Amino acid sequence: MTAADTAQRQRTPREGLLPRHPLAVFFLLAFAFSWTYWELAWALRLPGPLMALGALGPVGSAFLVLAITSGKPGVFRLLGSFVHWRVGVQWYVVTLLGVPVLILLSYLVVPGALADFRAPDWSFLLFYLGDLAYTLFLAGGPLLEEGGWRGFSLPRLQRLHGPLVGTLILGALWGLWHLPFFFGPLSQTGPDATFVSAGIAFVEFTIGLIGLSVVMTWVLNNSGGSVLMAILLHAAFDVAPAFIELFPSTTPYYVPVHFQTSGIAIVFSAAAFVIIIVTRAKLSYQRGVDLLAALSVAAVMALALATCGCGRHASSVPSQSSHAPVLPRAAILSLSTVKEVLPEMSRETATGQDETAVGNPSGTRSVTYAAADGSQRVVISVDQYPSPQDASHAYEQAFKMSQEVPSAKGESVSDLGQRAFIGVATQGNETHVGGGALYGDRIVTVTLQGYDATKENRAKVAALIRKQAAGS
Repeated sequence: MTAADTAQRQRTPREGLLPRHPLAVFFLLAFAFSWTYWELAWALRLPGPLMALGALGPVGSAFLVLAITSGKPGVFRLLGSFVHWRVGVQWYVVTLLGVPVLILLSYLVVPGALADFRAPDWSFLLFYLGDLAYTLFLAGGPLLEEGGWRGFSLPRLQRLHGPLVGTLILGALWGLWHLPFFFGPLSQTGPDATFVSAGIAFVEFTIGLIGLSVVMTWVLNNSGGSVLMAILLHAAFDVAPAFIELFPSTTPYYVPVHFQTSGIAIVFSAAAFVIIIVTRAKLSYQRGVDLLAALSVAAVMALALATCGCGRHASSVPSQSSHAPVLPRAAILSLSTVKEVLPEMSRETATGQDETAVGNPSGTRSVTYAAADGSQRVVISVDQYPSPQDASHAYEQAFKMSQEVPSAKGESVSDLGQRAFIGVATQGNETHVGGGALYGDRIVTVTLQGYDATKENRAKVAALIRKQAAGS
């Protein structure tokens, strides 16, 4: 073994830690930066605007992790979501009108608040809009946090734990991030606060943020993962103290019986409960991300067919894959072989019939492997047909399926099988790099999920297709 080999071996574990655990590193960096900065800012008696820069922790950590693990494509994709404004008008209504209504209810559920209510005049609207503008552009929170919480971590948590559990985890961690504002020198719990009262207020506040997180996930899953919508919704929530103008006896501190603690815990938990019931705990995740996962292979395949002119005679026979036998597990590459191309893969998470097979296969098998934190996955499928002609027709049939998948780009590949493609399909923050090749009576497909659309990742797809074809 040479010195270079030894050095490479020593570097591999350190270089592989961040790609294997991007979420854990992100949260550690976000907490460490924000908490350390706030403590230093308090010690140096920095003014409020500079204190607000501690909110850079989440978004700064997100861009740092993306720059190291994904390079420019990952960074630019997150930046793009900051200006993703083409969403349904109804989601702007929910964000800019619905959330303030929930905030008003959070005041009204506090005992005695109704008697304290003062009807607003037109001057309150101007005051509210001014406060909203300040919160958006100068207060720091929405603009500096959401690229990290909802732009970076939410898509990965949803892939790893599902939409509901992933959202609950994020909401709890988001609440914990605010801990310095309840205990210590930065505490905003008032001069009469005790450890118990501050603890109760913190728990209520965190419950409220978890409920708010459910609302935000639901909105984002219906708006293509737009960080812009997350920023607007967060700002609509943060401008809540403006309503103190209507409830003049309300204290500005976090106390156990208060609109910012018990109020938001009750109202936003109720709103979250309704959304969970109506969406059957999917928070609209199925309609966006999972649909793309199922159809991305068909999309890039179809683009390749269009390139080579093979799609004109696509078969109109519907898929019968649900009735096809499952091929032996040995038909798909083993984990050890997959790790030769994707060393970050650590476990097999699913195997069985290939539900995305088209045409009339005589047998199918699909296996999903995932990285340790679930943020990256690879799906390898083999579909066997009664004859090479049937396989060829099935390959062509994917052209029609692709019409349902927008934002797909692909190209034919000449050195893979009889016909082959490599391509990319993207929706919101989700990107799938996929490829497929026709080998006689079999179609081999490989899809990377959670990877950026780089030449290196396209080459990895091609390498896995070759290994699978050689082992089939």
